[in-house]
Amino acid sequence: MEELLRRYKLKRPVLAPTGKVGDFDSKEVDCASIIVKDNIFYMFYAGWDGKVNRIGIAKSEDLIHWERIGLILDIEERGSWGSGSISGPYIYHEDGTFYLFYVGFPKIGYENGPGAVGLATSKDLVNWIKHPSNPILKNVPGGPWERGGLYKPCVIKVDDLYYLFYNAKDREESPWHERIGLAFSKDFLYWEKYKGNPVLDNGPEGTWDSITVGDPYIVKFDDTWYMFYYGFDGKKAQDGVAISKDRDSCRNG
Repeated sequence: MEELLRRYKLKRPVLAPTGKVGDFDSKEVDCASIIVKDNIFYMFYAGWDGKVNRIGIAKSEDLIHWERIGLILDIEERGSWGSGSISGPYIYHEDGTFYLFYVGFPKIGYENGPGAVGLATSKDLVNWIKHPSNPILKNVPGGPWERGGLYKPCVIKVDDLYYLFYNAKDREESPWHERIGLAFSKDFLYWEKYKGNPVLDNGPEGTWDSITVGDPYIVKFDDTWYMFYYGFDGKKAQDGVAISKDRDSCRNG
C-alpha cells in the first residue's frame, strides 16, 4: 500500500498548451488517457481553446517527450447532446478495435450543461467513428446524486462484463457535490446503472474530498482493486485512492 501512495513528480509538464491562436489546445490540455501500441505510447487528451473542448492525441517513446499528432474528435452537430464541448477521454482496446469513451456537453463553454457519455471507435487510433447510439450513458434515468450531469468515464472488463465508472454532480447550478458511480454492460452500448450508486461518496464535512470525488481510474493489484481519484474540499484539489475487494464497493484509503 505504501508504494501506491508514493509519488515522484517530473519537474515540468510533459504536454502544455500551445499558446497559438487557432489551435484546439491553445489554452489548456487536460484529462490524459494513455495506451501503448507497437511500443509507442499514445496520449488522448482534452484541449481547450478558450471557447470549447475537443479531443486530441500525442505520441511518445518514453512517456516524457511527447509529439502532438493533432485533433481527432470534434464536437457534435449543433443543437445535439455534445455540441458545446467534448472532453474526458478514456481509451480501451480489445480485439483490434480501440474504443474511445468521452463526455459531451450541450452548451458552448467549459463543461457547460449536463454531461453525457459517448463512444467512438477506431482501428488505427487516428480515424474515429462516433457511434450512432450516442450518448450511451446519461444522467437520466438516475438518482438525485447525478441529476446535474455526468463526467469522466473509466472502463474495465472482468470476465464477460464491462464496468464503466464515472463521476456526476447532483445539480447544474453551483454549489454542487460530485460522486462516483458505476454502470454495467456486455456490449459497450447498453449500460445498466448499479443500484447501489454512488460507489464512492464524499468524505465527511471538512475533509479533503467533502465536495468532490471524481475522475476515477481503476487498476488491480493481487486480489484488490484500487480506484485513484481526485478530491476537492472547496479550496484545493488533491489525489487519493480507494480500495475494493468486489469492484462494486469502495472505501477511501
